[in-house]
Amino acid sequence: MLVGIIALVELSRLFPDARHGENADTSLVQNVLYVGVILTVAVFGARQVRWTHALRNIAAWLGIGFVLVAVYAYQDELLSVVGRVRSELIPGYAVASTPHEVVITQGEGDSFYVKGEVDGTTVFFAVDTGASDVTLTPADARRLGLDPDRLVYDRKYESANGAVFGAPYLIKSLTIGGITLNNVEASVNHADMSNSLLGLSFLRRLKSFEVRGRRLYLRS
Repeated sequence: MLVGIIALVELSRLFPDARHGENADTSLVQNVLYVGVILTVAVFGARQVRWTHALRNIAAWLGIGFVLVAVYAYQDELLSVVGRVRSELIPGYAVASTPHEVVITQGEGDSFYVKGEVDGTTVFFAVDTGASDVTLTPADARRLGLDPDRLVYDRKYESANGAVFGAPYLIKSLTIGGITLNNVEASVNHADMSNSLLGLSFLRRLKSFEVRGRRLYLRS
């Protein structure tokens, strides 16, 4: 065991930056292998331990190192798979499959729901291609620091239930998944709504959006 401790001290002296800097992920794999070597040296130094047990330790540490290298090499693919599984289990969770593409899984009632960030505040949207603007509920407007009772509802919209009125509002920053748009036209609905709506004032500024099967693809 003394040999292992001495080896650890020497490794720390020879590789002081192994856990820092831009190569920290690679150093993590190296460090695991270093520890494996240290422990193996300690095992060989113990007279009571059999050689077969020591060889099993070597094989185990080599296996751990191989797994870490594989995870590091395929980290982007693994994160993508995890994200897609999460979106299936939690509809409304937007998955960024590429830096410029967001995928949303269909929720209840054949609708698409997604969590977004409106000026730093989380808002739960229903995607609505029939809404000309992003439309905020009075409750979400309050969470953004607005007072719905003091707004001027001078915008008229036609809906399936007849005419509705909204107060104009300019969203400074609207983020859905990895897509962020600035200065998005929106309105605060005069009547209560179950969800805010992600309308065309956001969708039309994207490069494209389309539905394929149970997924909505947004591309910037």
